[in-house]
Amino acid sequence: MECDSHLLSGNEDIHNTYASVLESCKESTPTEVIKEYIQPLLTLDETFSAEIATWSLLSTLCQIQSSTPLDKYRLLKSWICNLSVPENLQRRIAEHIHLEKEVNEEFMGIVSRNRILQTGDDTQIMRRKNIEGKERRESIYRKHYELLRNDQLDFVHFNQPVDPTYLFVLDQYTKTLNAVRAGQTLEDYPPSARKSWREYAEHKLKDSSLGLYEKAVYSTIAGNTQYLYDTVSYTWEDVIWAYVNQQIENILNTDQLKASSYPFTFPPSIINQALSKDTVLDTNNPSVFFHQVQSALLGNTMNDFIDKLYNGLINHIWSPSMTIGEDKSIRDNILRFMACLILFGRRFLDWEKDEKSTALIIAYISLFPKDQPANIPLLINYYLELPMSHQIDEFTSLLLIYKENDAEFQSILDTGYEKGVDMKSVIDRASLHFMKQGLDKIQHKRLHRFIEDVSDEVFADTYPEFDVAIRCLLSGNYNHEKTYERINEILRLFLQQCKLDYVREIIYMVRKNSPYDLDSSLQYKSAYNEHLNEFNSYGAFIDLYDNYRRFNDTLQKKPIDYDPFEKKGTSMEWNDKVFEIVTILKPLFTSLLSGWLQKATNIDEKNKALQNIRQIYIPDIIVMYNEFLRHCVKDSCIKKILDDGKSKRNHSELNTH
Repeated sequence: MECDSHLLSGNEDIHNTYASVLESCKESTPTEVIKEYIQPLLTLDETFSAEIATWSLLSTLCQIQSSTPLDKYRLLKSWICNLSVPENLQRRIAEHIHLEKEVNEEFMGIVSRNRILQTGDDTQIMRRKNIEGKERRESIYRKHYELLRNDQLDFVHFNQPVDPTYLFVLDQYTKTLNAVRAGQTLEDYPPSARKSWREYAEHKLKDSSLGLYEKAVYSTIAGNTQYLYDTVSYTWEDVIWAYVNQQIENILNTDQLKASSYPFTFPPSIINQALSKDTVLDTNNPSVFFHQVQSALLGNTMNDFIDKLYNGLINHIWSPSMTIGEDKSIRDNILRFMACLILFGRRFLDWEKDEKSTALIIAYISLFPKDQPANIPLLINYYLELPMSHQIDEFTSLLLIYKENDAEFQSILDTGYEKGVDMKSVIDRASLHFMKQGLDKIQHKRLHRFIEDVSDEVFADTYPEFDVAIRCLLSGNYNHEKTYERINEILRLFLQQCKLDYVREIIYMVRKNSPYDLDSSLQYKSAYNEHLNEFNSYGAFIDLYDNYRRFNDTLQKKPIDYDPFEKKGTSMEWNDKVFEIVTILKPLFTSLLSGWLQKATNIDEKNKALQNIRQIYIPDIIVMYNEFLRHCVKDSCIKKILDDGKSKRNHSELNTH
């Protein structure tokens, strides 16, 4: 599946762009993902060239996972040869070479002048010609070595003023390398044939008069990498190239059976040799850091590298071999790279989801303030890549921050559900936090001993913490296991405070938003049913209060010209309304006066709260019930309404049967 390339167009911020790749490339191959990571870097300055090189190395390593040893080193050599040396580094190397040349020429000049003073004119002229000829040959060898180093192998010309045997060996050698580069079979270049070329090169290396690059070329053919490391390898890339080239030579000089099992390893000695060349770079140069990353990838020591980086960035204990400079923008981009590298490795290279690598991802995410809504998409894209425990932490944190921003709050909840986050745990933790905040506010209020049925205060404004907690608990397309338990805790608080308007608002909120398709597995849990029954009893209590008030209001609005025998009109409508309310009130009174909230629990604090609620409200309910019965028994109009209603109901039931 191709990534959504349009996400990388325009002048989008590099951090947002990389976060978008996480979302858009979930079904992509490693090569496709790396392509999307590299694309936005191509338009930036050369400080990002080292990062591009590292992503390219990862792409190569992913491609060669199932390749033969020869193909692995062949593709790795292609990668190293295609890396361009930054201009500033080229200048430094050129200055270094020029300085070495000046020192050498000065030394040779002193020797030459001493000899000239000791010899005749003819001898002086002959020696000068020999020196000039050697310099010309050395320039040719240097050119040949640079072409070999850059994998530009079609360069041998037999009319050059150097040893013809050397040119023949070099021609055969480059043809072999061309065949390797093209992935061709090497039947025309068996180890027995190659042995003679190698022996020739090894023989030439015994000549102490060879120049620097003449010896470098013969060392390349003979596989004498230590000389290359010590003399003409000026950069990390030079050392890696020399080692890779040597491994190719070793495989070509091994019989086919052994070549198929040749190890693909970069020993610590080679890695250390390569990293030692970075002294030519400034400490703040990004290449210093990325060479360490590349070394860890090649040496299979990424766990150790992440440990060192973790100790530096998180614990602020830096290893002498680990540095990323002091420039903040460089550090931020290194953290971005490491976050994406770790996530890439977990997805495609079976890297472990350990705490230290996760901490580095979180260190990067922490660069973006959570309280800025524009950062939410970026943050969530990274949160979704974290282990579930961290997802829960981060989504909970977002909910706490955006509790007063309804749109963002709901968007975070919806995204969590959509992306498969464990929102039950998120809601559980967030709602508990909000409830604790609300408890801290309410615990300083003195308990009322009078029922405050109507208040000028708005629940969501006075207690936003409880309001948000309830919104959390009612979110999603399922009934959260803790929903009624937590909501009951809030209801008990307000019932003890005699804030019936708040209780009523909460009851209505739950009834309006509680899902109809309850999780069937919860219906068989006794604890869940206990909490649900408790909530329903509070709902019945509010219904009793509201309908009793309706009952009294309706009695007071009895028509002036009331006719109990009227079959239609206002009297009939009033009769129907009274009968409806009475029918509702009777079971509510029966339910609430038959042991309401008397069921003991194993929680002392809850038992105490239930006892307080009974002490406050049961006397009122008894008073209301007595008044209700008085009307039903002594009020002839109501008594007739009830008798007529019973007759109609019995008649209806008989017709049904």
